[in-house]
Amino acid sequence: MSEKWLRTKELLQNVELPPERGLPSGVSEEAVYEFELAFGRNIPEEWSEFLKFTNGPCVGAGGLFGYATDDRNLDVRYYWSIYPAWCMKGWIPVAGDGCGNYFILAANEEYGNFDPVLFVESSVDSESAAYIVASGFRKFCEFYLAADAGEKRWPFNRDYVVTQDPKILDARGISFPWE
Repeated sequence: MSEKWLRTKELLQNVELPPERGLPSGVSEEAVYEFELAFGRNIPEEWSEFLKFTNGPCVGAGGLFGYATDDRNLDVRYYWSIYPAWCMKGWIPVAGDGCGNYFILAANEEYGNFDPVLFVESSVDSESAAYIVASGFRKFCEFYLAADAGEKRWPFNRDYVVTQDPKILDARGISFPWE
């Protein structure tokens, strides 16, 4: 992983992991290619980089998902089997909130010329995003892991989020959590 991932790596080193689990290793380039074949399109570079570093770590409120993991609750394919429209829409489920809702990486440029992470409140509408939480997967990881470490301002404090992730304001056609 490149230098831009230093904050994420630091947060991952300090996160509390379940006693029976460590930080899983990443996947191979071939596994990323297999994932893209299953997805039917290229995946965002940031998510590819993350998968090659670690695949499906059990961190945060509901885990960061991966591809072909040993735990189905941390595997993208499991969520696509429950919500097949997500794959067709170009959505990659990347994390859970621990309450049955999900964070989705929108790899379809539907909300702008970038790959934002959205929040889907599945009990309300599993096929629509409630709001955007980060302009990309790397920023999402920083927010998600910092929240797990006790940061309370993400995603609802506009000033905090925009200071950390100014590109989020480039989103179009999606609500912000502070609205």
